[in-house]
Amino acid sequence: MKKLFWFGAGMLALSGCTILTDAVTQDIAVRSNPPGANCSLTRDGVLLGRANPTPGSVLIRMDNSRDITVSCSLSGYQDASRVINRGLGELVWIGGSSGWGTTAPRGADAKYENPVVINLVPAPAEAVASRLPGASLGDLANEGDANIILRFQTLERLFDEGLITREEYNRRRGANLGALLRYTAAPPAIDLSRSAPKPEQVVDRLRYLAVAFEEKSISAREQTAERTIILDALLPATPRFKADPPPPVTDELQAAAVVGRLERLAAANVINAKEQAKEREAVFRSVQAARASAEAAASAAVGVLPPPTQPRGPGVMLGSYSSENQARLAWASLQLTHAAELGSLRSEIKQVRLRRRGVTYYLNVGTLQSRQEAIALCKTLKSRRQFCKPTVFGK
Repeated sequence: MKKLFWFGAGMLALSGCTILTDAVTQDIAVRSNPPGANCSLTRDGVLLGRANPTPGSVLIRMDNSRDITVSCSLSGYQDASRVINRGLGELVWIGGSSGWGTTAPRGADAKYENPVVINLVPAPAEAVASRLPGASLGDLANEGDANIILRFQTLERLFDEGLITREEYNRRRGANLGALLRYTAAPPAIDLSRSAPKPEQVVDRLRYLAVAFEEKSISAREQTAERTIILDALLPATPRFKADPPPPVTDELQAAAVVGRLERLAAANVINAKEQAKEREAVFRSVQAARASAEAAASAAVGVLPPPTQPRGPGVMLGSYSSENQARLAWASLQLTHAAELGSLRSEIKQVRLRRRGVTYYLNVGTLQSRQEAIALCKTLKSRRQFCKPTVFGK
């Protein structure tokens, strides 16, 4: 009887002692300075969640003692990240006479730093432009094109990282190639110029879905459904609504603008050289067709008139080409490259027959005020490694 008494008293005393308790999840508060940032939490490359916009919080599951990386981005600011570690936990209510106990820093008991504060530094203008590979400050003036470029770059990255197959890449790119090549590809899905998700968001989510499926946290049906929604929001494989065809290009100035856009697309690595050349050829065929149509209409309206006289005077020769079309393409490109010097001048393409080279086309531009002005212009262009030779324009 006495033994039972002391046993009961011992158990009663033990009931007031603190015990260790395991924390399975933790809600991590994320703040940024300034607020409004998009912050992701990853562990071993796997996305755990996002606080978008900040301030916000992410509920995470405790997992051994691995660190978590918090990465934040905000337009106009440099991206920032930091690693948060496991440490001593919080006070946890455990009952008994003592009321509160401290979780031990072991296994799932150790807590992550909380809250997490990320300070963002303003980005220089050049850094904002460099977020699009191959882009310059001038390119960002067209926000719609910047969004289109970003969508195709994201698709390329998904393929490079093995998150989509070659068949998926070809199908989605082909269905929307008209957003890049307006005159040689079918019209794309509508509204591709609207704001595009950041590549990191799409990559992180598809990678998370792949890992979750491998760990059997989600079913194949769930993975496929969410994955399809994400990819269709980026570049739909079968667009339900398509954009209107672009207006035809009818003059050299419009053609020059298209050629300049193609240069930016090529610099951003979203079109290849063959696609670029094919689009340029189509644009200048459109210009030639528009010119022929206008001449035919004018002749029908007023009868056949003698061609207007070309103004004569000092000019410069900028190169020789094997075809008239190549000369026109070169002129459009030169107008963009040397807009300040050549923007107000007219072009003249002369066909000549050389003994060894056969038929050649000279690209001349003019007229200038004097031969001295032509010499000065050539000096400027030659300093930029552009061929230039004074000549007579309109001869």
